Amino acid sequence: MITKKQALKKITKARERAGLSQRQAAEKAGISQPAWHYIEAGTNQPHWDTIIAMALAVGLDVRLEFTEPS
Repeated sequence: MITKKQALKKITKARERAGLSQRQAAEKAGISQPAWHYIEAGTNQPHWDTIIAMALAVGLDVRLEFTEPS
């Protein structure tokens, strides 16, 4: 399981690797640049649907997995 904080770190690194500004990534994700900034800075705690949109915007693959308990 990945935490929101871990997911956001991966998203930030992927955005930087892709050479995207926060504004460019935010436009692709359908959120405002200030919202992206506050999320990356840890000021705002987004819902998972926003995190998924951000991940897709920077070129990450997203996988949802359901497994039986151990």
